[in-house]
Amino acid sequence: MVLYHSILHSRPPSSSLCQIPAHINQKCEIRARDSYERGKFKEAVKVYEMMMIEYEGYACDDKWGQCEALVARAACHRRDRNLKAALA
Repeated sequence: MVLYHSILHSRPPSSSLCQIPAHINQKCEIRARDSYERGKFKEAVKVYEMMMIEYEGYACDDKWGQCEALVARAACHRRDRNLKAALA
């Protein structure tokens, strides 16, 4: 859990002009973390997938954010024992 937490909070300063607005990203991240902490891994995966759709759209330049969302989504799949999806 410490590694997961440190990965998500070690974001470098961003120079990207194309990012998800902070309030949207923050709300999604709070919802996903809350679901993860309550053991609702499938729900957390859905929230991270919504974030990935945003990263494919107007936040396409935020590679660090994409990476964070992918790692978090994989962790949710792993905790849900869906190892095939975690590796995808």
